[in-house]
Amino acid sequence: MIDAAAQIGQQRERWVYVGLMCSAVLLLAIGMLGLWFLRQPDTRLRLGNANLLGVGLPVAVRPVSRANQQDNSSWVTNLPLYLVRPAPAEILVFVQHDPRSGCLISWQIQERRFLDPCHGSAYTITGEYVRGPSGRDLKRVPVQISRDGEIMLSSQALNADLARWSR
Repeated sequence: MIDAAAQIGQQRERWVYVGLMCSAVLLLAIGMLGLWFLRQPDTRLRLGNANLLGVGLPVAVRPVSRANQQDNSSWVTNLPLYLVRPAPAEILVFVQHDPRSGCLISWQIQERRFLDPCHGSAYTITGEYVRGPSGRDLKRVPVQISRDGEIMLSSQALNADLARWSR
């Protein structure tokens, strides 16, 4: 038979264990909540109105949001992009840099192609590789079109893509 002092000691050990487990769960919950508050907010960047974008004529844009202008911390600020409407029901957005050389590409009206002036790579209006040393298509950026035709870019999605592309 276990004496009373041993029983009290065992109960005390159990309560200490339960207290430690509750403390660990509470600290984990506080840590997760802190990470949630510290995450970078998803800024929606307005690129333009799809209704004003002509078919077959790319438009160069540099998205800047109010949040970026205030804290100047996002990668998205001033990233050169091309808005393209290759067909009436299609909107594409590309990073305005050659995927191999990093040079700023330009739209050549006569050739109806994007060209890399540094190494001569060429791309169709839909960003597909045609010729040159690149060997890769232009980097597309995911966008959403609102009901009123605004082309919106998610800063989190773009930042994730940029991190993936830089590997």
